[in-house]
Amino acid sequence: MSFDGPDRSSAFDQEDPEQLWIGGRDATTVLRRDPALHSAHASRFDPLPAGHPQGYRTCFEDFVTDVCAALDGRPAVGLPTFADGLRAARISAAVTASAVHGTFTEVPA
Repeated sequence: MSFDGPDRSSAFDQEDPEQLWIGGRDATTVLRRDPALHSAHASRFDPLPAGHPQGYRTCFEDFVTDVCAALDGRPAVGLPTFADGLRAARISAAVTASAVHGTFTEVPA
C-alpha cells in the first residue's frame, strides 16, 4: 500500500510489516519497528515481538471471544454459520465442475 503526494510518498508492505518506507525529493527514509525503543507506556500496546504482522494476535482473540459467546448461547457475529459452510461447498463444487467441463457452472442458491 502506498500514498503518493507531490513532495513525498510512503509505502507499507504487509510482507515486511516491520518497515515503513518514506521517500521524498531530497531523501529516502526507512523506519523500522523496534520494540526495544518503546517507552513503557507504548510497550503495553505492542506485546508481541517484532516479526508478527498487524492483526496476528487480535484475530485469535476475536475468534476465541466469538467461540465463547457461541458456547454461552449468545450471538457470535464473527463465526461462520452452517449456511456459510454450505454456500462455500456449493461454490467449490461449481468451480470444480467448471474446470472439469471447461464451461460456466451455475452456483445453486
